[in-house]
Amino acid sequence: MKQANRPCLWLLLVAIVITNGTSCNKNVETPGMQVKESDKYPLLMLINPHINARHQIEINGKKYSNVRGGSKYWIGIPEIQSILFIVDEQDYSVSYYIINTHTGKEIHISGKHSLFGNTIGNQDTIDRIDSVTNSVIVAETLFKDMSVKYYLDLDAKTVKETTVRF
Repeated sequence: MKQANRPCLWLLLVAIVITNGTSCNKNVETPGMQVKESDKYPLLMLINPHINARHQIEINGKKYSNVRGGSKYWIGIPEIQSILFIVDEQDYSVSYYIINTHTGKEIHISGKHSLFGNTIGNQDTIDRIDSVTNSVIVAETLFKDMSVKYYLDLDAKTVKETTVRF
């Protein structure tokens, strides 16, 4: 190989490492399901403070990227034997995923915007499930002086309503 091409190869190698970064994987025990969580840490985080780790969750072999939350990216909903997690989409919208832990059935609900889900899995979480029926999950984000509730209609697969209370 010519000596002049070596700097190009080194630059290519550095570019690949910087854009891909490193990752950390973790298996989580969930009744009836195989759940793997991982975080990808792009090395660009070292020079750009606006780049965050990319959270990913894999459930029964299906991968979901850009998942919101802390170390555990989902909330259990024992009333309907399911888990709920939120994914940030490319167009800045969100997707709510409800997966039954016994059957593996997935319900996908698209939403325009949501504050819910950013603190799932953290010790001081402000995200919780307020109430559950067979057809509606009320997900709530609690702030010091306000509450935002999202009514997730499981039958219509839509965000039926959003309420804000001060």
